[in-house]
Amino acid sequence: MGAFAALVLFIGLRFALMPDTPAPHFNANFAMFLNGKRIDLTADKYMENVETCKPEYLDIQPKERTHLHNSDMNVVHVHTKGVTWGHFMANIGFGFGKNYLATDDERIYVNGQGRTIKFILNGEQVENPSNQLIKNEDRLLISFVYETPAQLLNDQYPKVSADAHEENEETD
Repeated sequence: MGAFAALVLFIGLRFALMPDTPAPHFNANFAMFLNGKRIDLTADKYMENVETCKPEYLDIQPKERTHLHNSDMNVVHVHTKGVTWGHFMANIGFGFGKNYLATDDERIYVNGQGRTIKFILNGEQVENPSNQLIKNEDRLLISFVYETPAQLLNDQYPKVSADAHEENEETD
């Protein structure tokens, strides 16, 4: 029993004496296309208020962890560790896997008839980034199309903004 009490005391003291470490804040870029057309995510329903960007680790809600704001559909804001692309997509009402794209209007697009969902992350095709952590200045293209990954790299990937670095500097 004494060892347990000592462990509890040690952990309690460690947290009490640990300096407040600000939550990370960084940005990434992304774009999503459906049948060759970019999905417009500038509506208020996809945006979070800037006030949700808080530096505390405790009591942070899912939508506060990662979101869009200021009517900018290009920049993904991340405010805590361990946030995946799947978390971000769920926060804006979408879902995806290696074989489907689910939209916020409850439509599900499944691979077939020549169209497939494709993902280009930082210039490389990936199978399914849903469980991949969002990293600082990532660039993700999600596209449900007929085109090949090589065509997407030439046609759609250049439309994924690369301004996360600028956003990072504004928040420093």
